[in-house]
Amino acid sequence: MRLPSLQAVGLLLALGAWGSAWATVAVPLLDAPGSVGVARLDIQGRPLPQAEVPRLRARLDDLLAQLRQTPALAPLRGFAIDQGLGLFEQDAGLPGAPAIGQALLLVRRVDPARSEPAAQGGWRGYGEGPGIVLRVNDPRALFGYPVGRDALGDYYQVAVKPRRLQGMPVLQVGNKDVVVVHKPGRKPFTHVSRQRYLEGLLASEREHLAGLQEQLAEAGDAESRQQLQQFIRQWQGTVAQKQALLDGMGEAERRAPTCQSSSQRLGQLFAACSDPGAVYYVSPAADYFQAGLPASSVQLLTLSVVNKGFLNDHTLGLKVRQAVAQLDLPALQRSLD
Repeated sequence: MRLPSLQAVGLLLALGAWGSAWATVAVPLLDAPGSVGVARLDIQGRPLPQAEVPRLRARLDDLLAQLRQTPALAPLRGFAIDQGLGLFEQDAGLPGAPAIGQALLLVRRVDPARSEPAAQGGWRGYGEGPGIVLRVNDPRALFGYPVGRDALGDYYQVAVKPRRLQGMPVLQVGNKDVVVVHKPGRKPFTHVSRQRYLEGLLASEREHLAGLQEQLAEAGDAESRQQLQQFIRQWQGTVAQKQALLDGMGEAERRAPTCQSSSQRLGQLFAACSDPGAVYYVSPAADYFQAGLPASSVQLLTLSVVNKGFLNDHTLGLKVRQAVAQLDLPALQRSLD
């Protein structure tokens, strides 16, 4: 097995947590030339005026080119690259935001005994492989599944102290690491305040309480009525406690962000945001995107790559993680509109 170069060793040391899983024994690649597939464009709905499509596509093509030119993916030996592009309509809750763009770079092994020859030379990839997903202008790329919902919409969680790569936050979303390149001094999410969180809980619990009271009105037997009356008293007590907590909060505490932590006590509604491993509750920031810029502008970039604990193909998984780490992320941040 080929030993890593001094440059690769230095990169592993610099990346800290990013490199901790890369020492796993991996199956070497065959010394055969790969190919680069054509990036076809898929447009869903009407994300932006037709005249602006070429500009946004060119930005996505350039991002893919920068990835292909990283030392991890060039030269193309032992693997092939497939690519895809997509343009999508923006979330209805973010009016005036630019169109969402997506670029996929998929890396697959090549083997002359199993691969098909490519028209431009080299071999096409076979089987499955890891990929890099780039998304522009898509705040929801930062989040996993919603952890709650209230009258203002879904809210999610992000780490209070995420890992960093070249100064950019790295969020773990499911089995992916998501590198977030955002405008300096601006966050693509807004905190769920303690007031909003409590008011959402109260609305949900009062709705449940109303349902119990409807069941009580329809209950015909004494045993059912007794059980429902007991449940209603319990829920009334819960609602009263939360309302008293909200009423007793000062203005600063009401505006404070909602944090949760695995170390908080059972029944404790809020954790200290300074707790190790604490997460914020957040929702997409409606005011992140600058008004007046064209729908083809690029104001937010995320790069999603398989997490170090989920590398099915360790050799190729290493390559895609290295490729992301080898990009000039501060330069990409400066390129944002």
